[in-house]
Amino acid sequence: MSEKYVGDCRDLDGFKIQDMVDTSIEVSYDELTAYVGRDELKDKFPIYDWNEIGLQLEDDPYVGFYKGIYNGEQVYFVNWSSIEFIWRKYE
Repeated sequence: MSEKYVGDCRDLDGFKIQDMVDTSIEVSYDELTAYVGRDELKDKFPIYDWNEIGLQLEDDPYVGFYKGIYNGEQVYFVNWSSIEFIWRKYE
């Protein structure tokens, strides 16, 4: 687990997740990847073909990429199968 990764909605405060989702804005896959990193995404979503042959995370019509505020911090998150996977800025 990276130091950026916060967790997903199954293990975090549901009220804070709902606030984050309600005020989030959609971002591009490229913006999310620049922030989170491709290796981190590959680790969290191994079902995708990362060799660019099969279904790609960025092309899945049921996946969304967002940024918002969770617990007072700016975060980026992936909404995958109605589960939010959240990363925060780490300096």
